Amino acid sequence: MGDELSRIYDGVATVEYQSLEQRNSNRAAAEYHCILQDDERRVFDALVHNFSFIGSHDVLQGPGVGPAKVIRFLRRSRDLSSKEFTRTWRDEYAQRLIGSAGNIRSVAQNLPIPPERPEGWGLKVDGSEKIWFDTLAAADAFRHSEAAREIRAQFEPPLFTVVAEVVVDEVILHDT
Repeated sequence: MGDELSRIYDGVATVEYQSLEQRNSNRAAAEYHCILQDDERRVFDALVHNFSFIGSHDVLQGPGVGPAKVIRFLRRSRDLSSKEFTRTWRDEYAQRLIGSAGNIRSVAQNLPIPPERPEGWGLKVDGSEKIWFDTLAAADAFRHSEAAREIRAQFEPPLFTVVAEVVVDEVILHDT
């Protein structure tokens, strides 16, 4: 897995809940933080917590899961209001992405829930997206495809910049 914008990472962990209330009740427990951080230290050489944010998870196409995925963290263009960014990203951009290639299995977008991003906590992002594929090879092929290049040319400077992009092998450790 690689982030083409800076350094190489060996993994990414996500924790997803069915509701904000579930997240708040679990994350409020001091033991939860200790257990999670101990597990991360055991597995990862160096942790990068700055990609953390709490947000909505909206599946736009497919089941919202797959064997491999591309995760991209985005920062909106400062020329756009948050409302305009969200509308364009959720509507025009998402439809263009979904219609771009037959090998995309599923697409989801995440928006931080205010006031999630207090100063100094985490990477300042305005959203993230997950694009699932049937294989890592398909995910990587899409990232380097002509369709992906065309979408980047149309949307990336005017709508957002990509802060980080990683390709990961999806492993679900617990599902309720």
